[in-house]
Amino acid sequence: MPDGSARINYPAPVVPTSSGSAAPDVPGVVKVQFIRRLGADWRNLADTLGARADEHDRFGRAADPSRAVWHWLSDRDRLAELPTALTYIGREDLAALIGARGAGPAADAIDFSALITERTEEFVGRRRLTSDLWDTLADPSFRSGYVIVTGEPGIGKTALLANLVQRHGLVHHFNSVLTGVTSPERFLRNICAQLVVAHGLPYSRLPDDVTTDSATLLRLLGEAARTERVIVAVDALDEATDGGGNRLLLPPALPPNSYMVLTLRSTEGVPLYVDEHRKMRIDERDPENVSDVRELISAFLARHRAVMTARLAELDIDRASFVALLTDRSEGNFMYLRHVLRGVRDCTLGGDGLDSLPEGLKKYYEHLERQLGVVHGAPPERQLRILAVLAIWPEPLDVARLAGFTGESLGTTAAVLRRWTGFLNPVDGEAPRFALYHASFRDFLAERLDLADVRARIAASIEDRLP
Repeated sequence: MPDGSARINYPAPVVPTSSGSAAPDVPGVVKVQFIRRLGADWRNLADTLGARADEHDRFGRAADPSRAVWHWLSDRDRLAELPTALTYIGREDLAALIGARGAGPAADAIDFSALITERTEEFVGRRRLTSDLWDTLADPSFRSGYVIVTGEPGIGKTALLANLVQRHGLVHHFNSVLTGVTSPERFLRNICAQLVVAHGLPYSRLPDDVTTDSATLLRLLGEAARTERVIVAVDALDEATDGGGNRLLLPPALPPNSYMVLTLRSTEGVPLYVDEHRKMRIDERDPENVSDVRELISAFLARHRAVMTARLAELDIDRASFVALLTDRSEGNFMYLRHVLRGVRDCTLGGDGLDSLPEGLKKYYEHLERQLGVVHGAPPERQLRILAVLAIWPEPLDVARLAGFTGESLGTTAAVLRRWTGFLNPVDGEAPRFALYHASFRDFLAERLDLADVRARIAASIEDRLP
């Protein structure tokens, strides 16, 4: 069996270069664990699958060669070849993981891979914070428990957690009131399923009472933590359903060698009754956060070098001044930078000069509202009412249902969604559905509109459709 110490020229790839079949539907948890566990065997796998010398070299230069091999196969619709190739190189464990992708506990896991990819696409910095987190988890006096990371809306908590999941293959759960992922039942089923898959626990299905309480979660954590440290990442605890006691039915104590990293805006109003915990905060004024902001702006300028060079020339501002201006106006908020940088790039911001840019995320939303025109006959307030339905409804909506709830035409609703595409999170499916991208925009809509009136309109629309 080749050991990967040198490139081996096989007479021919073990599997065909094109499978001729559709790529399998691989759950996100399976993909994450495959990438995490493949390790140095990516070399043997790439050789076995017939990667050219230049492709092999490109994988080796990637930050994560295993991820690069996965995307290489996915882009060529060749994921169906993995079980055979993995068996050939002696990784029957991964062949079984891929082969069982649609059965057993893997089918109970929520696929957050699209969110993780999107939130890590522009991720930068957080080096000291990440180092402090690992030091905390390695502290001998901290044998198990919770690490609680807090920070203002838009400061990058979700991106931080998504990066940790992507880099370290952590078991994970991303709460979101905007997409309806808020219940303890979904959390318990998802995390228990991922624990079974990620740690190879000997269960072909989850027990029927897995969502009744945290007993099954504790048992699986304990079994997984017998052989290795277990870290579970849980985002936006404050967006989870509040049923009294700990949200998500989080247990007060965790088994030895097991930890949960939680993010939320603030612990105020979100009681957490646990025996052991450590707190960390992302402060927008912290010098490291300011440095990360500069790094994000510089990375965006480099990634869009041609168009941004032209835009800065049009705006009569040099690169250093642009970085300094946005660093100051952002108030350390990464969500602000996401919107403003894209707005400058796409010429939807800066028409009257950059000196008019607002300071901070909330004022940016207010500034945007003042710039609104009529879209497909809908004045600004009607546009915001359409978006407010997405802020209220507990799951993403397609254009037809959204139009029905608002009383707007399909054409107007679709036009408004196109206008606000940068603030929306599309969900693929038979009919594309939409949710708001970030809870901070929901908060803005709640301040601008009477959401009780929006709820009443939705209720009236539903009643009108009843037989």
